[in-house]
Amino acid sequence: MQLCPCVPLLLALLITPSRCRQIKALALLPTNDSYLFSLSVVRPALELAVETVQRNPSLLGAHSLNVTFADSDCGNKALFKTLDFEKQHGRPDVIVGPVCVYAAAPVARLAKHWEVPMLTAGALAHGFADKRGGEYEYLTRVSPPYSKLGGLFLAMFRHFSWKSAVLLYHDDRMERECYFTIEGIFAAMRNEVDIYVTDIFVTPQHNFSREVVEHVRIHSTVAVLCFEATAVHKIMLAAHRSGMTNGDYIFFNIELFNSTLYGDGRWNSFDAEARLAHRALRTITLLRYNSPEFDRFTIEMKQRSLEMFNFSYGDDNVNMFVEGFYNALLLYAQALHEAMLHEDHMPSGDEIMRHMWNCTIAGIAGTVIIDANGDSEGDYSVIALTDTERGTQKVIGNYYGHWAKFEETPGMEDWWPRNLSRKTTPQGVSDTSSMCQSYGLTYVKTVAIVIGTLLLCLILLGIFFFLRKYKVFIVKKKNWAEQSSEKHHYLREDSIESNCSTA
Repeated sequence: MQLCPCVPLLLALLITPSRCRQIKALALLPTNDSYLFSLSVVRPALELAVETVQRNPSLLGAHSLNVTFADSDCGNKALFKTLDFEKQHGRPDVIVGPVCVYAAAPVARLAKHWEVPMLTAGALAHGFADKRGGEYEYLTRVSPPYSKLGGLFLAMFRHFSWKSAVLLYHDDRMERECYFTIEGIFAAMRNEVDIYVTDIFVTPQHNFSREVVEHVRIHSTVAVLCFEATAVHKIMLAAHRSGMTNGDYIFFNIELFNSTLYGDGRWNSFDAEARLAHRALRTITLLRYNSPEFDRFTIEMKQRSLEMFNFSYGDDNVNMFVEGFYNALLLYAQALHEAMLHEDHMPSGDEIMRHMWNCTIAGIAGTVIIDANGDSEGDYSVIALTDTERGTQKVIGNYYGHWAKFEETPGMEDWWPRNLSRKTTPQGVSDTSSMCQSYGLTYVKTVAIVIGTLLLCLILLGIFFFLRKYKVFIVKKKNWAEQSSEKHHYLREDSIESNCSTA
């Protein structure tokens, strides 16, 4: 039997009585570099995590961790690659990834069927929250899901006594990240806040920014936006030109991924009008704990990505997916170590899961807390453009997910509007109309409904006149048939009487 190269045999025997075993990990990541979590970006983090684990013999003992990488794309390909791996190498001991919702869902169901732990920095949609006894029971999310972001908004609304909100987003009908983001916020707040939510059609030909501004003006003074960075810029300019950036309204822009590809909220390159427009904008991002360790990690990731894949971050930052997947392998190694303390063989997936949930580990960017449902707690910061001349932004508030606590940054209280009006129904519109609009009937949809109704009325009117004319024809035909039938009846009676008389 070939010995594992991880540690000397003597040390392995002292630490664990179990056999030297190679732990098979399958990492599912897209090879397309347009994704923030592509193989070129995340693989260096996973390989560094493996090195970190192997350097600590107290974690896996005589076992070694071997990661196989496969292209998940962002759909069913992830499931097919998982089945291919099982056919060639047997079932994996752990599945890492995928990120995209529509790729993660079928793999998570398969993981439950196989009773194999699945860890990912993605699958952030609210629909994955149903785990206990559900189809995603073996899924652990090491990055905070969107429902945790909803906890931030709920805490802020309670803190400032805000009673209504308008949630506006662009649904690309593909990965649908903005749809799932807004869904998580809506699920957290719907029982306490009056919410109007709708998707906005964004094209160069459509004046979407004006449509967004009108929705906000009608429905609430607090707006939550989920759009691409240039779209947010146009929306804020439209709001400024409508006189809505002087403290009577507040706009929140969501930027969780700490990446300029999703818009980083720094508007230094824009003109004076744009900077004034962004005074009313607040950017939501993950709270960043600065540390020398994370700074070294960032440098290492950028260097490895460039050397291994010729991939350059440019001005982009190391995002939450990179640190999330690094933390995922650390979490799994710790849970496996704890489970092996009580087993003389490879623990079951269920046993490993119990050691991953409701626990805390030291992550690369700070403490990672996994709750009792297998989801990472989320800490968030609220950032504002505090100097319009220099384009400087500062943190004006923080939210700590584990304690569900929101705090204003000391000295930044003036950047929070205190006297926002409390709109609950559209001005000048009846409650019935408001209820109709609450189901997401945009201006374009309303016009389409009106035109469709008029066409339907014309069609029904045409059918009415046709049936009326047809009815006259039927009555005439019926009268003629009755007369004809009566004649035939008399003829038959005459024939019968004639026959009888003859007989």
